[in-house]
Amino acid sequence: MIHYVYRWAGLLAAALFCLVVPAVRAQEAPPFRVYLTFEDGPTAAYTPQILDILAEYNAKATFFVNGWQLKGKEAIVQRIVREGHALGNHLWQEIGYYAGTPDEKVIAAYYETEAAIRAALGPELPAYDAQTRLFRQPGGGGHALILSEGEPVISYNWNVDGDDCGYRLPEGIDRDNFDQFVLDNVLGTPHPPDHLYNAYDYGDGVIIVLHDINRVTGRVLPAILKELSAAGATFLALPRPGDEANTQPVALGMPPGR
Repeated sequence: MIHYVYRWAGLLAAALFCLVVPAVRAQEAPPFRVYLTFEDGPTAAYTPQILDILAEYNAKATFFVNGWQLKGKEAIVQRIVREGHALGNHLWQEIGYYAGTPDEKVIAAYYETEAAIRAALGPELPAYDAQTRLFRQPGGGGHALILSEGEPVISYNWNVDGDDCGYRLPEGIDRDNFDQFVLDNVLGTPHPPDHLYNAYDYGDGVIIVLHDINRVTGRVLPAILKELSAAGATFLALPRPGDEANTQPVALGMPPGR
């Protein structure tokens, strides 16, 4: 009998302790939202591979497509939207549309590409229409695109350039095997003068530019996703919260904290 009295007294004391002492919650880590972007595609050779890798890591991204690439790749474009990624307008082609191009020419190419995107999407068109309109000028833009018909669009440059096309490879690096060069630019010690800060330097909200037109990207993407995931990153599609239509939120070369 004494045994049961002590037992019930102990249970009562424990219950009262739980009522009096509040539960201690672990402090939540600050967000580390990463926005991967791929441009110049889609391509039959590399875009599906990149989509497979993103799916493996439950990562979302944004694909800025060129209009001339879309014919014959309708199923790929539809897959991009169906799997929850964002689709952006990268004009009809790269050459001839870099910063400094007259606005009238850029706007005409935008609408030409927009028509091609809409034609390619088929059953996924309603999902695309639910997305915010996104634009990236080839090579990066100097100012926001303001469309002639007043439709809202966000113009996006980037913070971190992986240089997976090898445009600015230092002397002595093999053009067929420069995976570590790309990883350095994104995750490690970037290669100046064109690459000064990595994804960790920018932290939450960082926008990374890569391309879905060459083989090196698929080789380095798993390492990027794995390391940043281990650091607490989540991979989301544009737009970022708070970025407003008819603006260009990121200036090229803008240092962290600005």
